[in-house]
Amino acid sequence: MDVNLTGRRALVTGSSSGLGEAIARLLAAEGADVVVHGRDEARTRKVAKEIGAAAVAIGDLTTDEGADAVAVAAGEIDILVNNAGAYDHLGWTDATADTWVRTYEVNVVSGVRMIQRLVPGMRERGWGRVIQIGGGLASQPIAMQPHYNASLAARHNLAVSLARELKDTGVTSNVVAPGASSSTPWSGC
Repeated sequence: MDVNLTGRRALVTGSSSGLGEAIARLLAAEGADVVVHGRDEARTRKVAKEIGAAAVAIGDLTTDEGADAVAVAAGEIDILVNNAGAYDHLGWTDATADTWVRTYEVNVVSGVRMIQRLVPGMRERGWGRVIQIGGGLASQPIAMQPHYNASLAARHNLAVSLARELKDTGVTSNVVAPGASSSTPWSGC
């Protein structure tokens, strides 16, 4: 498949393992100059080397400092895939208010940080793609993981709101909602 990504630079957050790694591999195979992101430097560099990535960006996206470091390392980005996120297997009685806040910070605010740092450049250039990785639990939540379900719904809402903000700029915002995965809990940011 050729989706004309040659010459486009893509940052995939949380791409040192799991779904993010698979996305980074696909984008690289399609000709994009991929920036692999992670918090674990050895694992991130290993993936980058295997796929021939253009760059590596190390940082914790739950902090402004980490997001700044990732944005600087990534450089001028054409495609932002907000994949970094985490979940655990807690129910209503076990998920504390602090768990809810942490989940929202990791799964939603980390993406907002990257949007705020990278989309202005896309807008100036008149071209860009912002993709939120969501999930079916956003619209069909289960009893378990209420905090995670809610964070996915927020990601979906974020993508729609951003799309409306970017109307007629040449920058698009979409959400992709894959099915269940076997990702490691609390990984990616």
